Amino acid sequence: MSKDDIARFRNSLKQNICVELLREGYHKSFSELFSLLKCWQDMKSEAGPKSVLWLQTPLEDQPDKLKTLKLYLRQCEEASRAGSWTTVYTNQQHLAEYFSDTADLWLRLYFWQRCVDSACRLNPDWEGLQIQASAKLATLYLDQSEPDMAGQYAEQCLQLLGAGIWGQSVFQAALDGWKVYDRLAETLLNDRDYEGAILLLDKAYSMATFCGDKLIEGKANYRLGLAYQSIGDQDTATDYLKVAMKIFSQLEDSDALGKTYKAMAQSVDSKAVEYLERYVDISRGSCRHSNLQDAYLSLGKLYHKRGQYKQSLNYLEQCFEMACRLGDQAAKQHAQIWVGIARAECLIRQ
Repeated sequence: MSKDDIARFRNSLKQNICVELLREGYHKSFSELFSLLKCWQDMKSEAGPKSVLWLQTPLEDQPDKLKTLKLYLRQCEEASRAGSWTTVYTNQQHLAEYFSDTADLWLRLYFWQRCVDSACRLNPDWEGLQIQASAKLATLYLDQSEPDMAGQYAEQCLQLLGAGIWGQSVFQAALDGWKVYDRLAETLLNDRDYEGAILLLDKAYSMATFCGDKLIEGKANYRLGLAYQSIGDQDTATDYLKVAMKIFSQLEDSDALGKTYKAMAQSVDSKAVEYLERYVDISRGSCRHSNLQDAYLSLGKLYHKRGQYKQSLNYLEQCFEMACRLGDQAAKQHAQIWVGIARAECLIRQ
């Protein structure tokens, strides 16, 4: 056996890979791989012995991952020497998607960031690669409960979309961006920061117009309509809800259309009964029993508010019967209370 054979047998896989990269002249690949291995050790040390990182297998002891890193880092270096940044991006994207385990999220983030850096070298960015990478990073950071970073990359994605870049990858990126803004807005809505939520939902709406999906565009209009209802701007809410209603009607999405009619009833008081009756008809026709129960309850409450207690009792009793059929105990108890109130009102006014 040669000295090299003996060394390969005695040394760890990490050592052998590093030596091979240096011998073959892939100095950048060696530096990047060595930095990643050191980064994992630093994260482990910083987290402390009680961290889950101490229970995980070190990156340097995972042969398949080390070999995959070696292969694609070499290909990235070769492509960068040739100035082929699209190829560099493709290899980095492969690595970002390869490290899909929860424990490897830091590597996923790292390589999508490298994708952004490589995409910035493409001029023009006709394939929308920077948009794709920015949208992926926005989603990943949001999943990691880092809303500031998620918002930063979502904003970058939105600005690039405004430049008029198109393509299949761009449509998917716009869809990812819509989800990020919609989830960020949901947090603000829960905190009753309606003004801030509307700003984010407006950006989500812009993303929805880019993704080429009419259902998403309908949802974006519906969400904005509800948000404007929250601040009492019923006219603006109505404008968005009408667009949502038109889209859901074209798509024959009975569930979304019924809920939009319910929302319209809250914005247009003069037609509230009409819209809620449409909600009843659509829910009954599509056999969406939980929606039908909700529609009966909404109509019952509306008639009660207007002092029309007999009509109120009629719908509330139907709501109670539907809740019993569905076996929804909470809805059953809620409807039962309202039925009792409506019956009492009817008796008082006899």
